[in-house]
Amino acid sequence: MPDKKINRRVTYLYTQAYDEEEDPIGGNNSWIYFRAPDGMLFELHSVEIASRIANTTTKAITALYDGHEFTNYLIWPGVESKEGLTRFETTYQQPNAYAPLNGWECKEFTVGGRSLATAEAVKSQIIIWYYLKRASREELLEYAIKHPLHEDMFKRALSGITAEDE
Repeated sequence: MPDKKINRRVTYLYTQAYDEEEDPIGGNNSWIYFRAPDGMLFELHSVEIASRIANTTTKAITALYDGHEFTNYLIWPGVESKEGLTRFETTYQQPNAYAPLNGWECKEFTVGGRSLATAEAVKSQIIIWYYLKRASREELLEYAIKHPLHEDMFKRALSGITAEDE
């Protein structure tokens, strides 16, 4: 990929200390959502995570999903999400993590996380490395259905209107 320019998205995920009362409503989860510019797709290269964990009993979960993941999937034990791209558990002994994403193509992705400690919130720096690629007409149609930006995106995609036409 020497002809492509690699990009990075640096973000910070703040997760509150675990609160048992907020768990049934997903209040312990934090979410950050990213969408590629109009007419483009992400080609994900890798993700790096560095967490600030000061206590030996603290553990944090961070996961990366294909699409707009706004549920509690893959964060709660026993609940699966088929959109998961990677999942980390960071601890005092292992505060950093890295995962290759093997050129996964998507229109949007979500980073989710939570602290598993009742006494400590966790702050993580997350760096997502990616390339931007121009979407074909077929891909625009596919993602208009899978991940619409607005309710009328499917109709606009079928009519052949693209960001360049507007």
